[in-house]
Amino acid sequence: MIGSSLKKLWGKVSQPYTKKLLIVACFIVACLTLVAFSINEEYDVQVNLNGHEMQVTTQAKTVQELLQKLGIAYTYQDQIDPELNTELESDMTITWKQAKQLSVIRYGTLESVWTTAQTVGEFIEEQGIELEDENIEVKPDPHHRLYSNQWVEIAEVYETTEEEEFTVPYQTVRRDDPNMLQGQEKKVADGKDGLGKNVYQVSYRNGFQTQREKVETHVIEEKKDEIVAVGTMASVSRGGYVFAPRSVLEDVTLTAYSAGEAHTGKTADHPQYGITRSGARVEEGRTIAVDPNVIPLGTWVYIEDIGLRKAEDTGGAIKGNKIDVYYDSDSTARNFGVKRNYKVYIIGKNKPAALE
Repeated sequence: MIGSSLKKLWGKVSQPYTKKLLIVACFIVACLTLVAFSINEEYDVQVNLNGHEMQVTTQAKTVQELLQKLGIAYTYQDQIDPELNTELESDMTITWKQAKQLSVIRYGTLESVWTTAQTVGEFIEEQGIELEDENIEVKPDPHHRLYSNQWVEIAEVYETTEEEEFTVPYQTVRRDDPNMLQGQEKKVADGKDGLGKNVYQVSYRNGFQTQREKVETHVIEEKKDEIVAVGTMASVSRGGYVFAPRSVLEDVTLTAYSAGEAHTGKTADHPQYGITRSGARVEEGRTIAVDPNVIPLGTWVYIEDIGLRKAEDTGGAIKGNKIDVYYDSDSTARNFGVKRNYKVYIIGKNKPAALE
């Protein structure tokens, strides 16, 4: 209709100048018509606002303008798809997910995190954590819906077995020994600590131990107890005498000597011939030479298999647990030799009483 009218108007115009004016006027009318059409253009779009879907007819030109018209107070942390400056088209889908600020305890460290996830499970996946990982514990439950300022905990938990060696201290075992005097003690066997191993089931949370339970104990090396003999002997009956020895010497070495020149360097006409260090004259069956640091001079002793003797003399070669037994006969002394491992009872200054 507009076209036929223009043709009729064009046919009536005869002057070229007038025709030019008509052309310009038609162009202006066409542009105004297009602008008017554009201003009034509407778009049918699908909008998803935080999971709520709706169909919207709008004259907004961009995603940003549409959200403003819908009263959405978005922030830069929100997820908007497509971008804000995207021009609208019909049948377009616009999605807005509002971000939430969470307080997250991640492996023991508190941090603040923004997310558009709707559930705890979605947030965990968003963080790149596999929920199937048996060493990861999440609170609240993955299906729990998220809200702003909510607490979420992500913890690493695991169990392991640990071994720990320990020392088993040896004990000192005291055993009565009737062959030793009361009050005397003697170590019979050295003690040695043993070695054991405990196996523990240990639970850890974020690198910190939360539970430790012993499940097994193994013996690596048995302990050896120290054995100490304790004397119980109060009195002794030996060789027709009864006495209560003050102490007992073990592993004593015996030799023999006489008053002759071969043993003492003195001849019978020497004024000190037969005189002991104590000043007493030697007597077979009584006199012995000792180390006075071990057996004081004047002390009575009983020598197993030898009999009762008295410490009266000393000698340059008599040191430590060694006793020289006096005999009148040089040959007897020579033939005595060296006898070892004898037991000697130390009695005291008084001669013990003889049995009746």
